[in-house]
Amino acid sequence: MKPIYGILLTAGLLLAGPASADDISYTYVEGDFLHIDADGLDSEQGIGLQGSLSLGDHFYLTADYAQADIDLASLDVDIESLDLGLGFHLGLGDLVHGLVEVAYASTEAGNADEDGYSVNVGLRFAATENIELGAKLGYADLGDNIDGGFGRFNLLYKFGRIWGVNFLADLEDDVKIYGVGLRASF
Repeated sequence: MKPIYGILLTAGLLLAGPASADDISYTYVEGDFLHIDADGLDSEQGIGLQGSLSLGDHFYLTADYAQADIDLASLDVDIESLDLGLGFHLGLGDLVHGLVEVAYASTEAGNADEDGYSVNVGLRFAATENIELGAKLGYADLGDNIDGGFGRFNLLYKFGRIWGVNFLADLEDDVKIYGVGLRASF
C-alpha cells in the first residue's frame, strides 16, 4: 500500500468519531451490483439482494439472493442462488461481535438445481461510528460435487442513521465475487 493511502485511512478512522458494538445493526436490507470473476470465464455482472432481521438480543434471520447471466462458450446460462438462515451473535468487547450462522442454500444454473446448507463463523467490528468491517469464514455443501470453503469480507460506510454503502468480497476456490451495495439499516 502506498504510504499516502495509509495516512488517509488512519486520518479518516481518527476523525470519524467513537464507535461501539451498539452501532452494529442486525435488521437491514441491501441491494448489490456484483462483479463475478470465475476461473475459465470472462468476467460477468450480476445483482444481489440481502437482508437480516433481528429476533431480539442475540438471534437474527438472514436472506441472500443473487442472479447473473453467464456466457459459457455459445450458451447463455442464468444462475440464481438463495440462502435463508438463522444467526447468533454475541458481543466480544466494546467494538466487536462474534457470530455463527447456518443456512439453507440453493443454486440453479441452467437445468441444474442443487440444494444444501452453509455454515459461517465471523466477526463484525465497529471501527468508527461510520465504518463497520466484517469477515466470515464458511463451508457450503450443495450436493453433487458442489462443496467447499469460502471467505466473505465487507466494509460498510454509514452516512446517517439509516443509509450506508457496503463494499463486499466473496472469495471461493474458483469464483471471486466483488460488489458494492446500498444498505438501509433499521
